[in-house]
Amino acid sequence: MNALRASRVGLAIALALAFIAPASAQEAAPPSGPVRLTPRPPAPNQAAPAPATPTPGEAPAEAGSVRRETLPIETQELRAPNVEAVGLLDAASGSLGAAMWAGSSRATIARLLPDLPAATPSATARALTKRLLLTPAEAPGDPNGPSLLSARVERLMAMGEVESAVALLALAPARLANETTLKAKVEGLLLVFDEAAACKEIEHAPRESKDPFWLKAQILCRLLGGDKGKAQAQLGLDLLREQKGEDAAFVNLAEGMLGLNPPPLASLADPQPLHIALVRAAKKTPPPDIVRARHPGVLRALALGPVLDLDTRLAAAERALALGVIEAEDVRRLYNGLQFTDRELAQALTAADGDRGPRARALVFRATRMQTQPVARAELVAKAMAQAAAGNAFLTAARLYEPLIREMPPGPGLVWFAPVAARALLGAGDAAAALPWIELAMAARAPEDRPMQILLAPLARLALPGQAGANGVAALLEAWMGQQKDVARDLLLLRAGTLYGLLDALGDPPGEAWLALNEGSRLVALPLPRPALWHGLRLAESGKRLGETVLYALASLGEAGPASDPVTLYRAVAALKALGLEREARQIAIEAALASGG
Repeated sequence: MNALRASRVGLAIALALAFIAPASAQEAAPPSGPVRLTPRPPAPNQAAPAPATPTPGEAPAEAGSVRRETLPIETQELRAPNVEAVGLLDAASGSLGAAMWAGSSRATIARLLPDLPAATPSATARALTKRLLLTPAEAPGDPNGPSLLSARVERLMAMGEVESAVALLALAPARLANETTLKAKVEGLLLVFDEAAACKEIEHAPRESKDPFWLKAQILCRLLGGDKGKAQAQLGLDLLREQKGEDAAFVNLAEGMLGLNPPPLASLADPQPLHIALVRAAKKTPPPDIVRARHPGVLRALALGPVLDLDTRLAAAERALALGVIEAEDVRRLYNGLQFTDRELAQALTAADGDRGPRARALVFRATRMQTQPVARAELVAKAMAQAAAGNAFLTAARLYEPLIREMPPGPGLVWFAPVAARALLGAGDAAAALPWIELAMAARAPEDRPMQILLAPLARLALPGQAGANGVAALLEAWMGQQKDVARDLLLLRAGTLYGLLDALGDPPGEAWLALNEGSRLVALPLPRPALWHGLRLAESGKRLGETVLYALASLGEAGPASDPVTLYRAVAALKALGLEREARQIAIEAALASGG
């Protein structure tokens, strides 16, 4: 946007804010005083929330398994508390420790926080990202420098962690409020369908802002105000139309609410929170491509909110689960809400071969849940997992089917199913439940079971830390390579490079097994790691800077997560393990092995 254009946009927004009288969706009077980003005091009978505050020398969470001896011990002079050092976690809930930024620079953190992936198929990387953003930790450097609080809130909102973002804002002093945090709060309220509260916050829109968001937000609130707000909404819409690059979908939806009979909206493939609020207010069926939303928070709202019909919500919910924005139980609840006949349930296996859509997946899940015969249930689970793997959705399906597999006792009649169960449970992060299935598979003595055992062995070695460093890894990998004769050479080299590197990163070096990958091989085109992230991660790890190491590792993995290139996976897993996050490193390695076909 050039200077003239920016000036024009800013003038349009300023005019709109000047002419559109402050009013919420309920026409509330504007509050006076500073912008309030903290909640009202609790009612007399309501307990106030207990915010997590950083405590010097705080012990890291048991669940995070950060070993104290791996981190440097520093002494610092007492100083005034840093007002940005707020968070929602304590040692019991996964805090990475109040000193996680010790030795890091504010500039480095501020540059890297926006690189944290908003969406990733790795449940482990997502959980670690949340812990990093929600840990109450002393922020380094000049507090007048780049706002780390704003960056944390922005990333939480980008991830769809709406409640966490709003809760973090509620703990921050009001004087830290800025346009970024106010916009995050407004969008967060819209995504939990609290339009009235959002419109109260919109009254504080910065008049000098050049962001068209605020003009559109004012139009939304006027439309929600009923007939009294229509004239003001029309004025704002006229100003919006004059801007180049106008939001055509927003204009169309707003015109519909004004009764201007716009043409049917053909597409809404990347809706934002303002669009969702308009769709909900208009009470009209949105275009079907709305479920292609890229904003994780919007996907969550579509999956769980009252905007779509059940079948369309299901498609949004499956995508939201893949990104970790909702829980597997949310999708199971939607699956259980669909109606199927007894005949459909009885023929679920056959039907699954034809229809590969969300409704067919729900049918197979429902049939599996109702099936009490172990072999019949195993056949349904195996079908579901095979189809999920073919659609690059194995980890998502693993989380869905985990409780159904856990109900199944391993037994001699299910040896053939043991690798399926083990892989699914490992993908869902439940190594303890996977172990009996691994043992069942490895105890088989029939010659025809040997290939199954060979293919499962490297994954089992990744999952069971007690085996790392034991003899035989080279022979194990040689046998594994021998079972890959039907795999294209380039794919095999990529798969082997990933697996060997993950074992090495976890302290189980393949040794001379690496040399076999050079025999008759040629170069395979792979995306290269970003040099700045590669070297930054190496330096952060060597300096034992915990928060910075986690930040670099997560930024390196990016949205590809477990599908990252072998070099990036090796570096990230090794660094996390080196700084005491072995459980997280091991689970990321398992996810990566499964994603590569292991």
